[in-house]
Amino acid sequence: MKRLLLLSGVLFSLLSTLLYGQIPANYYTSAEGKKERELKTEIYKCIKSHQPLSYSQLWTAFRTTDVKPNGRVWDLYDNTTNYVFGDDQDKGTGNQDTYNREHSFPKSWFGSQSSSPMYTDLFHLYPCNTGANSKRGNLPFGKITGDVTWSNGYCKMGQMTTTGFSGTVFEPADEIKGDLARTYFYFATRYENEDFSKWITTPMTVKNKYPFYQSWVIDQLLDWHRNDPVSEREITRNEAVFKLQGNRNPFIDYQLLAEHIWGNKKEEAWYISTNAISQNTTSTLKIYSAENNLIIANASVGSAIFIYDITGKLLIQRIINDQKEIIPIKSGSYIIRIGSETFKMIH
Repeated sequence: MKRLLLLSGVLFSLLSTLLYGQIPANYYTSAEGKKERELKTEIYKCIKSHQPLSYSQLWTAFRTTDVKPNGRVWDLYDNTTNYVFGDDQDKGTGNQDTYNREHSFPKSWFGSQSSSPMYTDLFHLYPCNTGANSKRGNLPFGKITGDVTWSNGYCKMGQMTTTGFSGTVFEPADEIKGDLARTYFYFATRYENEDFSKWITTPMTVKNKYPFYQSWVIDQLLDWHRNDPVSEREITRNEAVFKLQGNRNPFIDYQLLAEHIWGNKKEEAWYISTNAISQNTTSTLKIYSAENNLIIANASVGSAIFIYDITGKLLIQRIINDQKEIIPIKSGSYIIRIGSETFKMIH
């Protein structure tokens, strides 16, 4: 039996909250129809006003923004830790086996504690192992191409050589590369109106509004963004930060947005519907099953697809790479999210 239907009623309401989050009405509509640097500036206007927390308030904020299903601390740089909120918090004792507050965009690059609101902006601050944080320091993120000089089995440090850069980098785990790419897209957008003359020169930035990052960095971030699409954890975190700060990370809300600013669609105007089914209004999305495969035809290439079981557990996430995407899958009932549409599939 093979059936496809739009979710409706209570089940749809429950899943739409789970899968999409709560983007306020008209939050991004002023940015529609724009592209490249103009689009980035308009998105900045949408997200620029937020309520900064104090640095000490971050400890409490992490309890809702970065909590594992087991109630422990979600550690950015180490997936083996099992820290207890508060008990294992860094208290300045020099103990490396604690968690502290990591500025993923190093604070030394933009100033000091007086550099508000970026100093406490939760969209680029995460809890992480104190020792790993110390190792990272203010190294740029990158893909190691030479010798590895340090590793904790999750993240590592070593030499990178690419066009435009040669030096030591800190490479995050594959499963958080997309998270950090979207963090960096947010930072470049949220703080495009800063006085960059006060910022130090870094290996990653060019100290201007657009493109903000070096060309090698843009290529790297887009690669990470495409290969590690938005996860359920990011969607949940986006909502938690929104409740605390009052603004959102638009690159989590709309994955294709980065392509229209820096990537392969920057010559095309962006519309919210771009992140929905298809940019080609003459095509019709088709989802059907054949043998042990799920077939998705005419979806927008570059869009993220999420497949859940009937309880809402995420099973598969990937980027649509072809007009006809073939995904091996066992028989059963599934919830499928593509862009702004959700379906139930009985396969």
